[in-house]
Amino acid sequence: MVLEHQFDLPFLKLLAMEGAKQSPLQVHANDRKSSILHEGVRYKVFCIEDMLIDRGVMNNAITEHAILRKASLQNLPHIAHLQGTYIGFSHVAFALKEYEMDYRTYLEQHRDPKHLPKILDQLITGVESLH
Repeated sequence: MVLEHQFDLPFLKLLAMEGAKQSPLQVHANDRKSSILHEGVRYKVFCIEDMLIDRGVMNNAITEHAILRKASLQNLPHIAHLQGTYIGFSHVAFALKEYEMDYRTYLEQHRDPKHLPKILDQLITGVESLH
């Protein structure tokens, strides 16, 4: 059962109405990991307690959900797509496809100037598609 009634946050109620499921993650209130890999799925995690204390955290979660959802619905290029939304007792989690690495890691490990134009083009295309 989704725990949207545990907290008086319209965002959780909206997620539940959109079909959020019970989170498979065990996240403790004092655990502040923002990303968790669980059974081959990458989850972006937002602690509910943080959302209650800091409106900025809730705004970040709302914005991230909107971006991930739009990227998924419109099949936007070069942006991670939302695979599922989950609500747990202490957190909200967005399931994402696990990629081999992100742009930052790629640049750190493969800093080859001849690839930079293509990478920048992909970054620009991804950002443009959101706007």
